[in-house]
Amino acid sequence: MAAAWSPTNDPGAEFAALIRTLFVGGPGLVAAFHGLFDEGGTDANSPFACVAGYLFTPDAVTECDHRWRHACRNVPSGIVFSMSDLWRRERAFSGWHRDDCNRLAGELAEIIAETAFIGVVVGIEHATLSSYLAKFPGAVDYLGGVYSICVEGAMNLTSKALDQIDDESGVHYFFEDGAEGKAEAMLLLDKIASNEVLSRRFRRRGDTFLPKGDNAATGAADFLAWEWQNLYKAPGPDVFPTLMRLIESRVRHFRLGYTEPNIVIQEGLNRFYGVRLRL
Repeated sequence: MAAAWSPTNDPGAEFAALIRTLFVGGPGLVAAFHGLFDEGGTDANSPFACVAGYLFTPDAVTECDHRWRHACRNVPSGIVFSMSDLWRRERAFSGWHRDDCNRLAGELAEIIAETAFIGVVVGIEHATLSSYLAKFPGAVDYLGGVYSICVEGAMNLTSKALDQIDDESGVHYFFEDGAEGKAEAMLLLDKIASNEVLSRRFRRRGDTFLPKGDNAATGAADFLAWEWQNLYKAPGPDVFPTLMRLIESRVRHFRLGYTEPNIVIQEGLNRFYGVRLRL
């Protein structure tokens, strides 16, 4: 069953302890994903939904978390990190000079580039899903909403990415807490966990919901989701330097933009295995 984790007094030490506990039984990979809200996210008023994140080895995600917390040492404690806030200089970054924000963004991009293993981005336009459901309204029972669709797509793309590089590792999936559609996504994860074939298909060794912005794993996911959202809103040759740093790094990025054929395949898979998300 999908679990939630809450830190107490020392989030950094406790996150490291959580990683050690999860992987005490053997090697594997950590995948952390962020569902994008804001102007292009998982809420019903957004034109585009995106789930994005990174895979790390257990040691690398602990290193990333340590370096991330050090880089953000001047951010007021108790305030959740958000790439959107950093860019707009709001909340935790209110009063910051633009150069300081750019410097922090560059440092965080460097940390991701040096610690992450694989990047995964899955997106869907609400109009694409609405068009499909208008023709096949019963499909929503097996697809769920945009967040569930993208969560499943991210897990599937993660597995396929590992297939491409001949890596047979199992994956513990982290998802940032708070996304609209979380309850349905947890139902999806529980159904995957209870099906041996699907668990193998997605290389699942566990899943956990982490508090929003409390650790580098979901912070890095927020970073990638936000960068990709901006590329979606303003496609063209002028890509943000921080996104270029990630794309040009040793980290391989895999992307899926849902079209109707992708939706058909996912619906068919869930129907076949009895993964029904709505009654």
